[in-house]
Amino acid sequence: CRNLVALATISLSASTAFAQAANRSDVTGPASGSLGGGAFVPVIARIGGGAQTGGRSGAGAPAPLPPATVIAVNAAATTVTVALGSGTITSPLTNAPLSGPAISAVSSLVMSGAPASMATVTAALANAGLPAAQANAAVRAMAGLLSGGTVNPVAIVSASVAFNALVTNMSAAQLANPPAAFLAMHAALLPLATALSNR
Repeated sequence: CRNLVALATISLSASTAFAQAANRSDVTGPASGSLGGGAFVPVIARIGGGAQTGGRSGAGAPAPLPPATVIAVNAAATTVTVALGSGTITSPLTNAPLSGPAISAVSSLVMSGAPASMATVTAALANAGLPAAQANAAVRAMAGLLSGGTVNPVAIVSASVAFNALVTNMSAAQLANPPAAFLAMHAALLPLATALSNR
């Protein structure tokens, strides 16, 4: 049985966001062997106010974002862009700075979505033995996430869903010692999802 069901889960539904409401973690067993001693706080990535189906609410029309949410998401995008551009970003899981090739590759992935960056990040995840299908989907979903100076809330939710699928399919050993590329992807995505959800 895996000690950890989800690692800093980024989800679409408030009703399933917190497995353990008392400590706001998603650890379903002993916390030993997991990053941060099991102190993973899931994040709700949602758009608008109605039923959440594919990032839309109501009768299929895109849900409008409150101005405060737009400001928060844009600020988070700026923070992530600056951090990735500087070559160092802090992992919310380890609270340690990440740098080196993983940051460069993830920076290129989210800023441009270039095929070479997608291949580099995918190879880093594959070399660590992460589930190939879910790793590929997460990389594709994050490709170009911050390109062109715009932030698409639906793309943030899609990337969150793909990242969650990767987390769900990782082994306990992989979750306890994730590769740098995974940590960099998480560090880039989490602030965006948090800003989108906190309104």
